[in-house]
Amino acid sequence: MTITDGSRHQLHLSLDQTIGEENAAVLMEHLPPVGWADVATRRDLDHQTLLIKKDMELLGAELRREMAELRGELGGEMAELRTELRGEMAEVRTDMVRLEVRMEHLFSRLLLQLIGAMAGLFALFFALSRIL
Repeated sequence: MTITDGSRHQLHLSLDQTIGEENAAVLMEHLPPVGWADVATRRDLDHQTLLIKKDMELLGAELRREMAELRGELGGEMAELRTELRGEMAEVRTDMVRLEVRMEHLFSRLLLQLIGAMAGLFALFFALSRIL
């Protein structure tokens, strides 16, 4: 049988007549707001606790799996970055070696030009010293 607001009101009126208005109000306050089927028992709470624990365990396992995936992806990306960086560093080293060779070549040419200029000046001074 479903308890309705009308049946609760009728019960309250009957209790007023039988045990008095104040006692009826106290008794009605102790009744659940709806049927007893809606009141949770200790067993219901224990069952819900177990369900929540299982849900938390599943969520924890899923979180650990996702973290492991992220760790793997991050490791792969870091390896790619290392490879790229090593390649770029090798290119920079190669460029530096080329620059060093080019600088040695230019230095050699400059040195030869300076020696030639000094020899020309020496010859000019020697010629001028003979004339004067």
